[in-house]
Amino acid sequence: MFHRWRVEWFHHHLKWPAGRPAFNLADLTASQDIQRRVTACQQTLFPTVGYQRSNGFIDFSNFFASQFSCYIMVFGFFRSRTYGLSLHKGDNMSLITKVIAVLMVLVGAPSVLGDPAFPAKQMTIVVPFPPGGSTDRVTRLIAQKLSDNTGQPTIVQNRPGAAGAVAAQAVLSQPADGYTVFVGHVGTHAIDPHLNVQVGFDANRDFRPVTSFFSFHSILVVPASLPANNIKELVALAKSRPGGLNFASQGTGTAGHFLGEMFQQVTGAPMVHLPMKGAAQAVTETVAGRIDVLFSSYLSAQAFLKEGRLKALAYAGPKRSAMLPDVPTLAELGILGVEYDQWFGFFVPAKVSDGVVARLNAELVRAARSPEVTGSVGGQDANIVTSTPDEIARQIATEYRRYGEVVKRLGSQVR
Repeated sequence: MFHRWRVEWFHHHLKWPAGRPAFNLADLTASQDIQRRVTACQQTLFPTVGYQRSNGFIDFSNFFASQFSCYIMVFGFFRSRTYGLSLHKGDNMSLITKVIAVLMVLVGAPSVLGDPAFPAKQMTIVVPFPPGGSTDRVTRLIAQKLSDNTGQPTIVQNRPGAAGAVAAQAVLSQPADGYTVFVGHVGTHAIDPHLNVQVGFDANRDFRPVTSFFSFHSILVVPASLPANNIKELVALAKSRPGGLNFASQGTGTAGHFLGEMFQQVTGAPMVHLPMKGAAQAVTETVAGRIDVLFSSYLSAQAFLKEGRLKALAYAGPKRSAMLPDVPTLAELGILGVEYDQWFGFFVPAKVSDGVVARLNAELVRAARSPEVTGSVGGQDANIVTSTPDEIARQIATEYRRYGEVVKRLGSQVR
């Protein structure tokens, strides 16, 4: 349908000057010299365009669009003196400008509508956390659905360490073709750039966003053995102990780290930060009683909450959790500003083409919003939140400014 529109546009806007021979496509295509030049043009300018199989059908549209574009280019350059190609308006335009205008109409659509040839092989999604955490679980659900939808395998690799730098470098070391995807989050793109951490890459320069996919708020949990059953008792206990309490995080610069620092700043409860290697280790250490306080996702803590091995004292969100309706928010308890929307998104290297990003966005959003994924995540006090690339880019810009102020306020506590 779209290619038909482009041909109609071409016929409407192009005319042949009086006294010139009429355009004869049969004569043009019959010329062996022209055919040879068109083939060379396609191989040079459109090396990846060919017949693509999709859902059992063969799609020739991009191949014929590229072929038609090359016919126009070759015809324009080598037969312009004979035929005098012109436009209705601006007949004094240079021949090159005319050709470029036609080519933009003929082949411009893939960058907007997405590359239908993508994906044509296995994809890899790199997660900057160890297996077992909430992000890892949701990513694997989406990866499975992506494989089902595209017919191409999608694998998930866990590359924890160095505040996401290990995972990011693993993605950046691969070709910028969209087949290797990075799971970034509010920490990697809006917080870590303010921490002066030498990670070897610039998240907002070296990556471009594809879509957000997942978000949640955290629960303040403590081990069942800790003699505190509410926030008031927790603060009092921290102040009564020499050196205060300790609190774990999923790693430096993560949601658990920021929330712990904000909590002690607002309440005056002395606490020492102990960064862990991911959510699974943080929860395990808290259940064992070696950690006093942890801000965790419900997904990571739910089994231990149900078993009574962890206690939920407060919720760090704008309203109570539907999964824990009896647990008050920190704001309800007078502890204001200790809130953190932990979101995650899919990113690719900055040089990945617009067409591939558009196609990736369509497929990842389709997978993330499938009943299989939303049904599983919906019962875990989390939300599937998808976006366009521009929407997540604006969100990052807003939160980059916001958390820059938070880092400035917290100072060395988060560095």
